Amino acid sequence: KSEIIMNNNKNPKWKPAKIPIQAICNGDLHRKVRIHILDWDRDGKTDDMGSVETTITELTKTTHATFPVMRYSKRKKTTKQSGTLEVHEAHIIEVPTMIDYISGGCEIALQFAVDFTASNGPVSLPGTLHYRDKITHKFNEYQAAIHQIGTILQDYNRTKEFHMYGFGAAMFGPSGAVAGKKKREFFPMGRNNDSDGIVVGVNGLLQAYEETFQRPGFDLYGPTNFAPVINPAMQDSIFQLRGGSRQCYSILCILTDGAITDLHQTIQCIVEASHSAPMSIIIIGVGDANFDSMEALDADTEPLTDARGRIALRDIVQFVPFRKFKGDAEELASETLKEVPDQLVQYFFSKGIQPMEPIAQPEFEEEEIFLNMNIEEENEIDLS
Repeated sequence: KSEIIMNNNKNPKWKPAKIPIQAICNGDLHRKVRIHILDWDRDGKTDDMGSVETTITELTKTTHATFPVMRYSKRKKTTKQSGTLEVHEAHIIEVPTMIDYISGGCEIALQFAVDFTASNGPVSLPGTLHYRDKITHKFNEYQAAIHQIGTILQDYNRTKEFHMYGFGAAMFGPSGAVAGKKKREFFPMGRNNDSDGIVVGVNGLLQAYEETFQRPGFDLYGPTNFAPVINPAMQDSIFQLRGGSRQCYSILCILTDGAITDLHQTIQCIVEASHSAPMSIIIIGVGDANFDSMEALDADTEPLTDARGRIALRDIVQFVPFRKFKGDAEELASETLKEVPDQLVQYFFSKGIQPMEPIAQPEFEEEEIFLNMNIEEENEIDLS
């Protein structure tokens, strides 16, 4: 769908657009496609101006190609030419894949942010989202989400390293009770105030989560603000690319229980990140609260627009309701990651950044490998 031209021009000119071939013709360059032209009215109605039938092969074989626009009359049951469509330029662009970038050494930086606002319920009350059962050690919903989502994401980083943050809590400062309990909109997770929030693997994520509750005076607080979480993640992702000698892309995973309280500021951050930051944001909805605002941030149908009228350049947000998919690991992985590959490619490609040459894998000479093989039983081989 193109932009709407609103000046009643009978010779409209549309802006250039990039459209995935898969979406147009399922990759078949000889398959017939129809370009449908509509006359838009301010009352919301549209009039049929006709259509063009062609193929991608025909569109791209020459410049300034002209096609007849044919309109069918229901009343007369006839088809006649109503105009012409001139295509000034059409060509196929080969787009790299996420695998191409990763094979060339692109690093994936992983960040987790956990919601510690009071809307999650008292941590001492069984059944609430942050309640930790000390007897059965059964995971609460945040622990289950951390475990399952962390397992999905960790293989995207060769060292399985995560930066883990919390938001919306209150705790004592470095001086303990003397300093008083303060609201912390964004903080590295871990046992101490000087924790850097860097952990390794899923076990590291779960340990940092548990240790955070051991901080002096730690308590759930609020409000549920995303902007203080997204902004530093955005700045860090931009910093990682400075110098141009390496490629790095960040995935920020936010675990939250419901509606956010700084929607406009969050939209502004997301729109800015869509233009300038090599990052994707995955929002995991924990619990059964109203997630309408999360669906709005996902923006699968209409691009986000901030209060200043700036439109998001890329859709960088994916919302996943955890309860819907937590029973199916394969489906959860698919839903969590389904938009990241395209988002990564869109960022680098929009900046004119091509994948680097694939990193050569180490080669082993035959004499470098020695296997002492003892066949102990039929169909069993012991490699020692």
